[in-house]
Amino acid sequence: MNPVDGNFKNDTCMETTWNGSEAIHASHIYFHIPFCVSLCQYCDFISFTGKANLIDFYVDKLIEEMDFFPISRSLKTIYFGGGTPSLLEPHHLEKILHAVQNKYHLEGHAEISMESNPETVDFEKLKAYRRCGVTRLSLGAQAFQTNVLQQLGRQHDWHRIQCAFEDARKSGFENINLDIMMGLPFQTSDQFKKTIQEALKLNPDHLSIYALQVEAGTPLSTRIKNGLTLPDDDQVADEYMWVQDILQSNGFDQYEVSNFSKIGKHCRHNWAIWRGDNYIGLGVGAVGTVGTIRYSHRDSLKEFLQIRNGHFSTFLDQEFLPLQTRQVERVMLELRTSQGVLKSNLDFVFQDRQKKTFFEHLISQKYIVQRGDYYVVQPEKFFVLSGILDKII
Repeated sequence: MNPVDGNFKNDTCMETTWNGSEAIHASHIYFHIPFCVSLCQYCDFISFTGKANLIDFYVDKLIEEMDFFPISRSLKTIYFGGGTPSLLEPHHLEKILHAVQNKYHLEGHAEISMESNPETVDFEKLKAYRRCGVTRLSLGAQAFQTNVLQQLGRQHDWHRIQCAFEDARKSGFENINLDIMMGLPFQTSDQFKKTIQEALKLNPDHLSIYALQVEAGTPLSTRIKNGLTLPDDDQVADEYMWVQDILQSNGFDQYEVSNFSKIGKHCRHNWAIWRGDNYIGLGVGAVGTVGTIRYSHRDSLKEFLQIRNGHFSTFLDQEFLPLQTRQVERVMLELRTSQGVLKSNLDFVFQDRQKKTFFEHLISQKYIVQRGDYYVVQPEKFFVLSGILDKII
């Protein structure tokens, strides 16, 4: 992996508002596909069930919105997230990517990623996705045990995951990720380890191992308030260190706190975001960051579909981010990666003596080490990283 180095001071536009009139210096696009068959117990992303009849109209509106975001640079990555992007039929995807080709310049080796749920794909659909140009597939596996999947509100079992994975391979996908969850209240550590072992049998190119985050307002948060017990931090830390060891021994590089890949199979889109690159977000609930502007789409599907004459600015909430804020955010994200943060960028951000003193303390305690021109969090300290970053930032 050869991530491109960057320096905050030279890669930031200074616009304070965005009205769709000027070309944007961005090389990455995120499309939010907010449709789902059912809602998972833990999910707080913008998604809607029972609205599949609106997908045709939604795709047309995404294409229309591209005109509001003229881009001056070649696109390096496209990411379809959700929701459940694999509810798009191949002709929907083809229509979107054809519009991308017409409105923007797509690099010849651009990464096009798509999230998918196993129960929504089959061989013919995956083959069509691959033919449309999708290069990277992410399957939401989550757990091996059927009862655990049911508790999460998932609509598949492990056999369906295996079939979807094998179909993806046969259809030509050479970069397949599996999403796995840990720290679940209804899964033992042995069951989590079994999930990882079964996942490795499939020989994925990438694994995303996410610790459960209980978000307010989700069905799972209500169950926890009513007495459902979460595993303690020690159990989750043990699971995390175990998975670090077993994945390393199986040829995976941990290039970010929750992400492990085989050589050359990291997610280029996510890497760009972690490195502070500008990116465009399109669709209901999508967020984008360009220079010192962060904008977010509102979460009303009805309102989005009713936008007329390209007036997308009325659907966006825009926030001005001081340059210092962007730089601090980038430090926070870079410290989550195996490459770490460039020393010169860190010096530029930490002009606050108290923060710099605390950072020096973390170095003295071996939480963070210097490697050449970079400061890097030690892998065994990744589990406590959020606490470290809170104190630094």
